[in-house]
Amino acid sequence: MATSTTITSSYDAGNDAKLFVQLFQSADTLAKDLITPMPGVLRATIIPKMNYSAEFSDASCGWAPSGSLSLTERKLYVADKEIKHEFCKKDFAFTHQAANQGLFSANREIPTEIKEAILVAILENSALAIDKYIWNSTTTGLFDQWEADATVQKIAGTTITKANVVDEIEKVYDAIIPELDDKDDVLIVVSRDVMKRYKSAQASMGVNTTVGDKEMDYMGQRLESIGTWPNGTIAAYRKSNVVFGFGADGDSTNIEIADDVNLDGMVRYRLQTVMGQGYASGLEIVYYRTV
Repeated sequence: MATSTTITSSYDAGNDAKLFVQLFQSADTLAKDLITPMPGVLRATIIPKMNYSAEFSDASCGWAPSGSLSLTERKLYVADKEIKHEFCKKDFAFTHQAANQGLFSANREIPTEIKEAILVAILENSALAIDKYIWNSTTTGLFDQWEADATVQKIAGTTITKANVVDEIEKVYDAIIPELDDKDDVLIVVSRDVMKRYKSAQASMGVNTTVGDKEMDYMGQRLESIGTWPNGTIAAYRKSNVVFGFGADGDSTNIEIADDVNLDGMVRYRLQTVMGQGYASGLEIVYYRTV
């Protein structure tokens, strides 16, 4: 069954690049640098976590070692994933570009600018799909992994409003373990609705004006939002602790375009990659969600 195709054409010679492009949300997680990318993972890899502690003691003869060293490892698995698209050339026969270029008369090709716009739309949608896969995929998504891990600090959330959003973020902030207090890659990340209410609360308290968008923080801690997160979600974690693994070579990641290969008038796009996500230590993660 072909992918459903809807054509709404309004020709604008000065704006060709935007023809038929539905601007989808970009992959916030990667674009905002909220996760550690790990390229070149083909099947599985190890996410190591090293902890070392020792204190000075009075010097003495003999050998009295002290301190502790621990190494924990979690496996990160990746899986083959793909998105396939298919549409019929004839669907584009009555656009302005097709008429201008004689599609289905002298020229049986989709106009170049429409081809490029379709590819841009597919790539933007695929970025959104990757974002959803990182966080929301069943079992393998980070939310399901955190929920199943008893070492992750979990906070039962409530309905977040402008009046209580600061208090609810404070619960997450206070739960961050002391060992992370001086780490510069600790993030507080929220769903889009929480960020909206936090901005409103900041403006009402006179901290920020209502003019223009601004970088947000909580007590100096970087605060970001991810559009694919369920409403009422807040998390705190080290960026270096949370990893997104993916293939980076031509065999594991590629885009294929087959244009009318079977003389059936169909154009087929296939995006294929291997990817997976994981983390090293659940103790370094605080997860607030509505239950």
